[in-house]
Amino acid sequence: MSEAITHKLPLKHELAKHIADVLISSPVDGQVLAYEGGLWKNKPAGGAAHQVGSAEGTTDISTTSGVLVDMPDMSVTLTTGANRVLVFFTCSIYMSVTDTVAQFALYWDADMGQNNRVPAPTQAANVIVGAMIIDSRVVSAGTHTLKIMWRRYIGTGTVYQPGSAASTRRKLIIIELLS
Repeated sequence: MSEAITHKLPLKHELAKHIADVLISSPVDGQVLAYEGGLWKNKPAGGAAHQVGSAEGTTDISTTSGVLVDMPDMSVTLTTGANRVLVFFTCSIYMSVTDTVAQFALYWDADMGQNNRVPAPTQAANVIVGAMIIDSRVVSAGTHTLKIMWRRYIGTGTVYQPGSAASTRRKLIIIELLS
């Protein structure tokens, strides 16, 4: 292409002057640009996000509980269609003594599967480590509440989550995908 493309005219017009296989205009909401059958086309965006819910903890918290308890500020409620929902949780933690293990659990509508429990060990006191949960499932249409619970799983120390620092805040993000 020898001449620069400008955006003074519609994208389709400008690109079509230079590229014979372009049959598109700028994608609209719910569309993506895809290469199919030797041509660029606007296509429906399968797997596009329908809605996003999130929570962020910005205070320092701690627990010595040996049973799972609600992690402060880590709950999101969404009303969804019968679609796939993606969940991302991340936080930084540290323990007051060596050989303490924290455990995190993701609850879907008050139901927690065993595979949603994530241990976060530390080998030394006061060393910050990361904890993360990534999950996905198809939900029924309706209102769903997802929350994070945590506990001291092994050891005698206190588990700390330093949420007041921007780099160590706890975050829970829920994304409903369109089917």
